Amino acid sequence: MRLAQRVLGMTPSLPRRLFDMAKEIGGDVIDLTLGDPDMPPPANVRAAACAAIESGMTRYSQNAGLHEAREAVAAFQRAKYGRDIGAEDVILTVGAMGSIFQQLFSLVEPSDEVIVPAPYWVNYVEVAKLCGAVPVVVSAREENGFSVTAEQVAAAITPRTRVIVVNSPNNPTGRVLREDAVRGIAELAVKHDLFVISDEVYRSLIYDGIPYLSIFDLPEMKGRCSVIDAVSKHFSMTGYRLGFTIGPRELIDTMTRLQENVNACAPLPSQYAAMAAYGEDTNTSYLKAEYDARRRVVVDGVRGIPGLSIDGVDAAFYAFVNISATGMDSQTFAYNLLKEQRVAVVPGLAYGDAYDRFIRIAFTVSVKRLSEALARIRAFLTSARA
Repeated sequence: MRLAQRVLGMTPSLPRRLFDMAKEIGGDVIDLTLGDPDMPPPANVRAAACAAIESGMTRYSQNAGLHEAREAVAAFQRAKYGRDIGAEDVILTVGAMGSIFQQLFSLVEPSDEVIVPAPYWVNYVEVAKLCGAVPVVVSAREENGFSVTAEQVAAAITPRTRVIVVNSPNNPTGRVLREDAVRGIAELAVKHDLFVISDEVYRSLIYDGIPYLSIFDLPEMKGRCSVIDAVSKHFSMTGYRLGFTIGPRELIDTMTRLQENVNACAPLPSQYAAMAAYGEDTNTSYLKAEYDARRRVVVDGVRGIPGLSIDGVDAAFYAFVNISATGMDSQTFAYNLLKEQRVAVVPGLAYGDAYDRFIRIAFTVSVKRLSEALARIRAFLTSARA
């Protein structure tokens, strides 16, 4: 059997590798690898999903999703963006991952370039490669709050550039892209006739009143920008596998034709659960309050461990921790920590070659378990120094 080179060329994911290793080791492992919330969705969302299954709503929907589900999403987004968004501007996908794949597959030709600011969510680069495009990584600096600058992006643009991917709030850093960078990237997109994909999956988890500007909000980006979002983080519904894209209708129509030939449609019970989530006064305050409490424990805990440092966490549920002072690279740190102390974290190298002196901690376990994990990390570094 001869396998396709485009698949063989994909790089295995370090987050998944550490996750799998944690499962294989077993025992009392504290797994801080995946951004998979441990808290349940709101009660009305769970009830809607169960009711859909019990009543037989388990068949196919339209390729783009149920019209009423898309309208529920559109209504919620109209209030967020203050823009006239209708059901026809929305496609429901199999998670945000389905959205990024279908968008890039619809937007780029082989050898086109996709600018990806780093640190980046690992799938951006791999999906671009799978589409035959060339990912061009632009590395943000820690001293700049991990916010890429418009000047850095401008330097990466070539005649082959077609798409810029923006992820704010960011995975893995939990930082928000600065307003001057957002406006600068928009200016570049207009100047060079580029399309911008804005991944805003973590927008509902911004702390301390930190200001946020979506590039989708800017009037000059109308027709040249899309938004990726999902129910996974906002409503703690990762396993429901339901994401969506808001964008120009030409793009939505193209993605709909593509989805017909990739996975037909998003899961129907999940669409009914999303209608409940977006269509009612759903209470998600408990999610943000708990993540905020965990954030404070992690940031304070990291700052109290010799050899580790962190500037801060603006949003989401990730801490991107500088381990430079330990003298270890990120893979050595992560593998040895798992082996010696049974704590699983992700090497920063997973998020770009410039970040081998960082690790990512996902605070998706209880405060008690996070405190224990931090104690184990302290013990690991104490032993390493000895």
